[in-house]
Amino acid sequence: MEIWYTARKRFTIDNESWPDYIDWAKLYTVNKELITLDFSLCEPTIKVNFESGTFNKVAVVSKNLYFTYCYNDLDFVVANTSNTLNYNILAVAFNPLKECSGYLINNFVFIGYDLMDQSNDTSSLTNCGGFEDVFNYNLLNKHGLISDFATASKINTLLIETHPEEYHADTNIWAIWKMNNEDNS
Repeated sequence: MEIWYTARKRFTIDNESWPDYIDWAKLYTVNKELITLDFSLCEPTIKVNFESGTFNKVAVVSKNLYFTYCYNDLDFVVANTSNTLNYNILAVAFNPLKECSGYLINNFVFIGYDLMDQSNDTSSLTNCGGFEDVFNYNLLNKHGLISDFATASKINTLLIETHPEEYHADTNIWAIWKMNNEDNS
């Protein structure tokens, strides 16, 4: 399994827009922090610089040619996030083929699966609304993610079958691990 890394600003109960957002998105299972690859909620911390040779060596572009805000070098992510406060460093796997909760990554803990649209910028789980006919928001764990691969796969399939005209229903599954020993607050 190929693992990439990203650093994202935290979206927590301390954010002034938290109560309104939780109500709008119906994310009542998320009680302290939402962790997602959705960049409008958890903005990437590394400035994009396609002019840099180093950046181009480590930046990951998906097969459909969208930039993922992920990198194949953990040291690059750590070094380019050190001046940022209040962030998470995440390890991710793009469209895994099986359950990832048992896949161990040193210094990371598995936290769940996100379903992101094809441009890798919007979470269909936490930032689209309108998919209540496909899944119950109570299925989401304390981070706003799906805990198991079978459920993530089922929702991934049902989204596009039920809403073929909706751009955000055509999703990729992202497995996410959170670095568990970082000092980032």
